[in-house]
Amino acid sequence: NRPESKDYEYANNADFENVATDLNVIIIAVDGHIADLPEGCQVYFPTLAESWDGNYYNFSRYIRELIAVVDQRYQTKQGAQYRAVSGLSMGGHMASWIAATNPHLFSSASQFCYGPNYYDVGDPAFQTTVDIRELWRNLRTLPFRHTTADRDYLRFYTDYLFATFRGAGFENEYYLADHCHHA
Repeated sequence: NRPESKDYEYANNADFENVATDLNVIIIAVDGHIADLPEGCQVYFPTLAESWDGNYYNFSRYIRELIAVVDQRYQTKQGAQYRAVSGLSMGGHMASWIAATNPHLFSSASQFCYGPNYYDVGDPAFQTTVDIRELWRNLRTLPFRHTTADRDYLRFYTDYLFATFRGAGFENEYYLADHCHHA
């Protein structure tokens, strides 16, 4: 049943729901918006929130917990062959990172209009900088697709990530859409 939400006023959300229903799949869309952050887009920068202490961006662990909860709560077909991960913009970065740190959990990975983000992750005593371009080795076992739009202001980053993966000998797909917006 569709919840009462202003989000469903937009055709894309209804289309998304219809595809999920028609294909009998579960789509989990994680909202990275954190309302109590200071200025900026308030997305994926939880370390800026005073209440975030101790969480340290460990999405590679959180995804395992999320999958376990979904598998337990819903009648899912369990196993990597029934799961994929994807994301838009910074979500594309997150999807790529999650797939690279957990390739055994998915059958494919993709990113749309990839928005690069470099930041330190982990407990402060053991932090490391995440650069998705360095993680291509972990993705070699997964079909991987890059999609961008011909007039997307971030198109360069998708093109560059695709070229980096391909230059490293990692076969991956690229699709250029005829569309003028980032989304």
